[in-house]
Amino acid sequence: MKNKKSLLLIYLVFNYIINSQNIYLDPINGKVNFSGSLKSPLSSLELSLKKINLNKVDTIFLLSGFHGNNILLKKNNSKNIVITAFKDSKPIISNLEIEGSNIEISKVYFYPNGYDISKYLLHKNFDNGTLLLINKNSNNIVIKDSYFYSTENSDDWELADWRKNVVSGINDFGINNKVINNKFYNIAFAIEFANTAKYSQVINNHIENFSGDGIRISSADSILVKGNKIINSVELDEDPIVGNHEDGIQAWVLPDDEDGIHGLVVDGNYIQNYSSFKKFKGILQGIGFFDGPYHNCKFTNNIIVVEHAHGIALYGAVNCEVLNNTVFPFPNTFPYKLGPPWIMITSTKKGFKSFDNIVANNLTTDLIMESENSIVKNNVVNCVAFKLIKDYEKFDFSPKPNFKYQEKKIIDAGSNEYFSEFDFNGIKREKDKVDIGAIELIEK
Repeated sequence: MKNKKSLLLIYLVFNYIINSQNIYLDPINGKVNFSGSLKSPLSSLELSLKKINLNKVDTIFLLSGFHGNNILLKKNNSKNIVITAFKDSKPIISNLEIEGSNIEISKVYFYPNGYDISKYLLHKNFDNGTLLLINKNSNNIVIKDSYFYSTENSDDWELADWRKNVVSGINDFGINNKVINNKFYNIAFAIEFANTAKYSQVINNHIENFSGDGIRISSADSILVKGNKIINSVELDEDPIVGNHEDGIQAWVLPDDEDGIHGLVVDGNYIQNYSSFKKFKGILQGIGFFDGPYHNCKFTNNIIVVEHAHGIALYGAVNCEVLNNTVFPFPNTFPYKLGPPWIMITSTKKGFKSFDNIVANNLTTDLIMESENSIVKNNVVNCVAFKLIKDYEKFDFSPKPNFKYQEKKIIDAGSNEYFSEFDFNGIKREKDKVDIGAIELIEK
């Protein structure tokens, strides 16, 4: 009788783990032989994955504690699953690889936690591994409201510490994935989309203290890059001029990709060289799209404040639109070493020429157009164009009311034929009252 009761208990526990819609994991108080309920949680994600049928579970709740290192999360059917922190918990994962579809991960903390994560080492510029890898067999993955960092606080790090310890955030090789509202601190390359990562979105992420690029796109089509804040570039090269150049947002076309990149949208991003963090500051480039061609891409409502000449630089642009951007040098950096920043469209290094582009309603310190059969309208280009905004020193880039400088104005002065429908703040523009630059004046 006793054996029958034991077998029944084992069956009930196993049946709960396999078929329950919600599973709870607690690496501190949970056990691998518990049922997975809130009162009887399983152990860490790493130890519990073999017991959980991901194809039947709706939500896995992670309680506070360390959930594992070098985790492979595989899921093969179409049922959606959410892996998220339980209430105010702080679940920590050293590094994770995703293979599968229809997975959402939210409110998870990714950092090395003392482990060697060089298994996912994909770069060589002082990068010691990758925290989250979405492999090429994955699609419909959502990563949101999570934290990625090499260390919580880098104030005491010297150059040697950065070079030895800094890791990258997310590398995406999948299709139709979303990276939304995450925070990246003390990181190398925050978010990268490989050439297989088409139709993906990176929206409203905060990237701060980074030693490589904020966001990078390698021969991937149809990526939406919107509303991201990218600040505080960290320079690790002995010679920043000839070393790895840091970009807020960078793209390039791989040598064997003759067709180039299509359909990127880069809208409403904020890129700033540095703020209060000036230790080992890098000479940050804004939006650098090198080694094209780039077809049918849009660059709208971006605010860029950098010391480098490359504010927005497109090499090999075809039928692209550059509308309502604000591109300025960092305050009080005159005389400029590598600036002031420009909006530039030019040919690739291999001689592929740019053509059929539209550049309108931009507020910038310089504009270079080496683009055939293109439209250039209603831009304000002036080395002190920042005099036309409210408070340059305090980074308030809204138009200064009722103001002209050297007979130039930006309020209601934009083209009503070529403009971005919504501004940096999501305000709908009136067709006959389009302001120049990323931000519309709000009348009070």
